[in-house]
Parts: sequence; structure tokens; C-alpha cells
Amino acid sequence: MVKTHPKSILSPILPLILSLIQYSHPAIASDISQPPHVVSQINLTSGRQISVNSYTSSGMWLQKSTNTGQIETFISDRVVKQLFGIDFLNNTNLNQQPIQWFNAGKQQMVINTLFVSPYRYLNITQLAEKFGWQIQVKNSTLIISTPPTQVTDIRTGKHDKIERLVIDLNRPTLWRTIRGLPIDITIPKSSPGASSRPDYSIPPKLIGWTINVDGTANPTLIQRYNSSTLAAPISLSTPSSPKVIPKYELSVSGLEVIQGRTAIHISVPNGLFPQVSTTSHPDRLIIDFRDDPLVSRDIIWTQGLRWRQHYINLAKDRFPVFWLELNPQVAKLQLEPIWGNPQDHRQNIAGINSLIDLAQNYSAIGAINGGYFNRDRQLPLGAIRQHDRWISGPILNRGAIAWNNPQQFYFDRLTLTEFLTVNHQSFPILFLNSGYLQNGISRYTSGWGSTYTPLTDQETIVVVEKNQITDQILGNKANVTATPIPDDGYLLVLRGDATKIAPQLSLGTEVNLTSTITPSKFNHYAEIVGAGPLLLKNQQIVLDAKSEKFSPAFIAEKAIRSSICLQADGTLAIATIQHRVNGPGPTLAEEAKLLLKMGCVNALNLDGGSSTSLYLGGDLLNRLPSTAGRIHNGIGIFSQTK
Repeated sequence: MVKTHPKSILSPILPLILSLIQYSHPAIASDISQPPHVVSQINLTSGRQISVNSYTSSGMWLQKSTNTGQIETFISDRVVKQLFGIDFLNNTNLNQQPIQWFNAGKQQMVINTLFVSPYRYLNITQLAEKFGWQIQVKNSTLIISTPPTQVTDIRTGKHDKIERLVIDLNRPTLWRTIRGLPIDITIPKSSPGASSRPDYSIPPKLIGWTINVDGTANPTLIQRYNSSTLAAPISLSTPSSPKVIPKYELSVSGLEVIQGRTAIHISVPNGLFPQVSTTSHPDRLIIDFRDDPLVSRDIIWTQGLRWRQHYINLAKDRFPVFWLELNPQVAKLQLEPIWGNPQDHRQNIAGINSLIDLAQNYSAIGAINGGYFNRDRQLPLGAIRQHDRWISGPILNRGAIAWNNPQQFYFDRLTLTEFLTVNHQSFPILFLNSGYLQNGISRYTSGWGSTYTPLTDQETIVVVEKNQITDQILGNKANVTATPIPDDGYLLVLRGDATKIAPQLSLGTEVNLTSTITPSKFNHYAEIVGAGPLLLKNQQIVLDAKSEKFSPAFIAEKAIRSSICLQADGTLAIATIQHRVNGPGPTLAEEAKLLLKMGCVNALNLDGGSSTSLYLGGDLLNRLPSTAGRIHNGIGIFSQTK
């Protein structure tokens, strides 16, 4: 496995070379012990930076020579989506990806794919030849230049009551959409009774968007769309109530041409998002701003891993759902808890990262945010167990998922009960390796890190090595002095009234520790992630958030949510459920019903809200990365590369 090794070992080059040997020389694919000269025959070049028409971005790419001497160029699909504007269509062949990009009529273009863990690459060689792109490599940067293009016209209007922007071009070109900031709605101060504060009485607000097109605009367009009359407000006034009301419709608010690239700035009613399509003959970008922009997708991304996104109906509501389906029975894929940095787990369990950074630190193929955590302290609040080792213990009998790779999963509520016995007297240990703080005894092992720093004032720390008390540290202040955690023992941390038993824990005293996991079936699983509440068990809704000690406000909340579930055929799904069309996200009860409709038989709610993130191949599927909160831990999907 490559997933938990230091990042220097996680370099994609070795699996890249092995995959390319198989791709180029199938006859020797089964024998990776071939001499080094076999690798040099494919003339491998790769890098992490791509420049497209002078716009530079990070992104994985590689080049190789075919048997005929032709150089083929492969780019990770994240870059193809974000920098080129190429849309992926449904596929049934994991080695090919149909695309929509200035296609003639309904004709599909198909490009070859190459999976080199943890990324999927698309072969753009024929695409470049067809559209006249120039490709070169300079200082480890892949440089792509496209032919000069002109934006010949821009039109706005409505199509079937949908706000539409049409951009006419003289040839196909690359494009990108960028969401900007809300546009304040303010009554001009010159109006009687005007205020300098935004007027929110007239919904909705406007959002700024920018469409970047790799081409220069016709001079008449520049003049037209830099006019002072753009996006002019509508004056509605009476003698008693003069007022200026902004237009609440799509409008072009400006146009800039910089370094051969045209930036078209538009104002869009809040709650509408772009759904982009392209046409050929004439070459056009058609951008519909809708309240339901999600395009259904069903893409076999690599062997055993399927990317899906659809609207799922529940009563009168439509919920956009993004999910990854993992079939461990036919694929060399497996799951792992992920958190922090794989190079320094032993140093400190505290810390939060974006899911993108977390997944890339581990070289995960896909990932979803995991369990709860304290955002201020950046510490976990629930179960994390990796390879039979507790990193963080469970709390409050909350729901958890457990698994043994590759294909054994178990869902239930989880409790860990521990007792410390000293001189025939037993004391309950409330929590193991936890940021959940209560008066009583907590225990911290090397799974927490190399040291423990007091989390509250006036704690008593008892050091246990080889079942014997070797030190006792009294009255430290919070966040001040770190105490080493022994590899062959643990620390007992006494908080509140529990400090009164400190005299019974004197140096040299022998102690005995007992641990019980309920249900006991969890003992048979090496990996565990806890969150909650538990939603489904044996195809029945078992939601009982109150028994898992969730607050009434949390139970009633409507928010976007993450979940993990097992389907009847053994397929595992990690999913995010977004805001319903023209409304808020699902309640917990609605989430359970939606997962039932997806075919889930067992399901667990994971952390939600701003933490809700679903990652695949370098990008988030369900939201813009800039809108995602940082998280403590997640669940990663890995290739069993050897």
C-alpha cells in the first residue's frame, strides 16, 4: 500500500512508470522486474504545472512516446475540466471518456484515459491535433497554446424562463467560469430617504460571475459593454416614495481584454448557477443560469470506482446528490481513515486541513469528510481507529462504520467502556484520546501523539508505564506544558472531582486496565470512523439522534450533509446531499429517506454543513473548494499499488 507512507515515497513517479509500461508494453506488464532500460524506452516526462495560453495553474500531466515515436500528452481530468471547459459525459468503458466540447450536433467525442494512482489522466493528443493546439514542455511546465480566437457577439436573454448568456466565437476555444462576490444593493444617496446600507427588502441579491474566454473580443463589443449605461437600475417613483430598484435579471456589467483573454463580467440573481454547453457550426458558448444546474453523471472513473451525480426526489423536493460507489469485490481499492499529515501522526493529532490537502497528503484517489471535531482546539470528537489502533476513542454511544479491507463492513452505535483497577478499587475512564472534555478520568496513548498538553486548567496527569505508575504531575495550566506519552503505557488525565483520587495513584502503584467494546462485533474490525447519528440498519430507518446525545437544534437543522452507506450488492457509497432546489438542505430524517431511495441498506451520517466535501482525483465534486471548511479527518479511497 502507498497510502500511509511519507509524501516523498508517495511520489506518483513509480506507479506512473509501472502503469505506463503496462500501457505501452502489455507484453511485459506482468513482469515489473524488467531491467531499467525498459522504462527509458517510453521516454517518460511528467510534471505538476500547466500553462494554458499564459494562464498557469498547478496540475498533473505526463508525456510518453508510442512505439511509432509519436509523443502523447496526458493531463489529469481536474485540469481538463477546470482550465479547458471540457464537460464529461456518461461512460461505460473505464479506458475511454466521452466529452462534450464544441461537438457537432449530438455527436460525441471520445478520448482515451489512463489511471495512474491517485489520478486519472486524459489523452489530449488527438484533441490538440484536431483543434490546432501547440504543446511543449519547458522547465517541467507543460505549455499549451491555442489558435487566436475572437469573441464576435454576446447576448443575454431568457430561454424557457431561464436566464441565458450566449457567447459567439469564430472558432472553438477554452473557457472558465468564476464565481465572484455578492453585489450590494444600495439606494443611491441622491434619492430622498436613501440609506447607505444595502436594501435587502427586495430579494434576491445579485452575485457577480466572470466568464473567461481564451480569445479577444470584437472592438464593438468592448465599446458596447464598457458603456456607463450597463446594468442600469430601474427608477420606480411616486411623489411620496421615490426609490431606485436594481434589475434582478442576468446582465453584462463589464468586459475586459487582458493578454488575449476576454473576461465577461455578469450580474446574476442569487440562487442561480451556470449550466454550460457548447455548439459547433456556429461555435458558441451557451450558459444557462438555473436554480437546478446539476447535470446527471454516471462515470466509471477507474476499475471498481464509479462517480455519480443526480437529482433525487423526495415528496415535492429535489435534492442534488453527489456520490462515489466503491465495489471492493472487483477492484484493488480499499478505505482508510485519514487525518493530519501522514508524516507526523506521532507528533500531534491536532490540526485541520481542507479535504483536498488531506487527500493529496495521503495520495488518496477519492475521499469524504469524516467525523466531528472541535474547530477551535482542532481535536477529534469521535472514533478513529486505524489498523486496530485507537487514534481517537468513541463518545456518547454514537453511530460508527467499521471495516476490514477489502469487503467487510459493519454499521452500529459504538461504545468503549474502560475501567482502571487500583488496589481492588475500580474507577471508570470516560474517554480515550478525545477532545471531548468532561470532569472525570480520560486516557491518552501514543495514538494521540508523542506528547499531551493539558486541555483544561488544574489537571492531574498520571504516567503509567508497563502497568505501573511512574510519575504524577499536578496542577498544570491549559496549553502550557507538554508531557511525553510513553510508548509502553499511557497517561491518565484527572479533571474536576477526579483529581481527588490522585493520592491513591502514587508512584510505584500497580494498575490494571480493562476495555470493553459494545457491540462486541466491532472487535472484529481494524478500521473505524465514528460520527452519527446512525441512519439505516438492515434497510430500516433507525434514526435516534436524541439517544446519541445530539442537541435539539442539531436534530431539527436543515443542512447539506455527508454520509457513508452500504448497498445490498456490497457496494459502498460515500455521498453528499446538497441544498434542495430553492430551499435548504435535508433534515436527518430526509437524509435517511434519500439514502433508502439510493439503495442503501446500512448508513451513517457524517459531519455536515461547511465540512461537507466529496473529493475525486484532485478536485471537489460537490462544491467550489473556496466554500469548503477545513476538517480534522476523513475517509480516503486508495489503490492497492504494490
